[in-house]
Amino acid sequence: MLDAHPADFAGGLSRFAGAAKEKDAAQLVNPSDLDEVSGAVQRALAMPLKERRTRWRALMNVLEANTITTWRTRFLDALKSSAQPASGLSRVAATPDLTTARV
Repeated sequence: MLDAHPADFAGGLSRFAGAAKEKDAAQLVNPSDLDEVSGAVQRALAMPLKERRTRWRALMNVLEANTITTWRTRFLDALKSSAQPASGLSRVAATPDLTTARV
């Protein structure tokens, strides 16, 4: 087994992990559900080698394309765009003038 290719193993991924939405080739499981985890392990053990390797390659493609640099850039771009006020609106809501308010 020491000379086995990494793609020979079919693993699972928590459906609650942030990466789950990008890793559709992974077997997504609820790690708190023992039956679900057990089922994923059984499916992985029964999975043909060709399918395991296809899934592994798909996962690796996502990992290789989404480096920490690309993730950081997307995150900062989203943060910057969310900080921009919508057109016609001020960034800070106007405070009512309480000195002229009637009681």
